Amino acid sequence: MDDEIDFQEFETQVEAALNEMNENEKEVNFSTLGHNVTPDSGQNIYLYYEDHCIATSGIDFGLDEYYYTDLEQTPELKESPYKEAIEHSKNKWIITQMQAVKGTGKIRKDINYRKTLMSAWNRLEDKLDIYIGLYLPGKLNYWIVPSIEFSYIHFKPQKSGLRQNYDSNARIHDFELNEAGLFER
Repeated sequence: MDDEIDFQEFETQVEAALNEMNENEKEVNFSTLGHNVTPDSGQNIYLYYEDHCIATSGIDFGLDEYYYTDLEQTPELKESPYKEAIEHSKNKWIITQMQAVKGTGKIRKDINYRKTLMSAWNRLEDKLDIYIGLYLPGKLNYWIVPSIEFSYIHFKPQKSGLRQNYDSNARIHDFELNEAGLFER
């Protein structure tokens, strides 16, 4: 695969694959269009139950674009552990977002959104001939980079929740922590 991805073209391919997958789904649907969710990734998919967007997951082709910030304002991205993670992820697909939509707990109570979204990514790998071999650990999440977290003082992520959500889901789906600090399979 080239080291440059045309995300508009890629999104068109993902949407077509999701539409095909939706034909076989009984309870949920997938889309590249989200409702009340801010995407943190180059390509997001959204999980719908009835007319409610209940969760999202996203991938990036490397972490360069994921950490879409001015390096002068976030000097820690030039250092460990971020530097190693960015280098290791170059030209590789990585899951960078996996989260429920706030306020949908009652709607999604009987739906394992993480398992459902991971299953969708696995099917998309086959349909789009890509390999998603990396998974971002919670400790490297964009929202808990110290200078970014400080600059968004009105928004405080739940660090333990991010770590538990991202890390446990990665392990459940056979990703193991590698020397660069990323989960890999």
